[in-house]
Amino acid sequence: MAHQAGITNFMKDGAVYKIFTQSEWHAFEASGSFAGSSDDKRDGFIHLSSKAQVPSTLAHHYAAADHLMLARVDFGKDSQKYLKWEISHSGDRFPHFYGILARSDITAFSEIMREMDAPWTVSKTAFGDIIR
Repeated sequence: MAHQAGITNFMKDGAVYKIFTQSEWHAFEASGSFAGSSDDKRDGFIHLSSKAQVPSTLAHHYAAADHLMLARVDFGKDSQKYLKWEISHSGDRFPHFYGILARSDITAFSEIMREMDAPWTVSKTAFGDIIR
């Protein structure tokens, strides 16, 4: 059922989210494109999350992190054909992007931080409804 919420969320606002490490984000900003993290490259696609999936993605894949970047990705019509909702090992459907992210695909971004073992906080209010 959780995977359906992610797809419904996407259909309402057309956005998915990418979590970047600080080094990934700085490289992306410098080059204007992002071909993926080492995990993305290993799997052959860029891992994304729906708005509803961001908290669980942070908990499962970034448990040791304390300072990340969260970016809202709005693909243009041409790029959407490379976005596929696929079932992950957990049984939920996640958005996977089979292409290279362009800086112009990012419509909002924010640092997300936390003290170890504390809840994530967002430095801008744009994503306050995602992470509490």
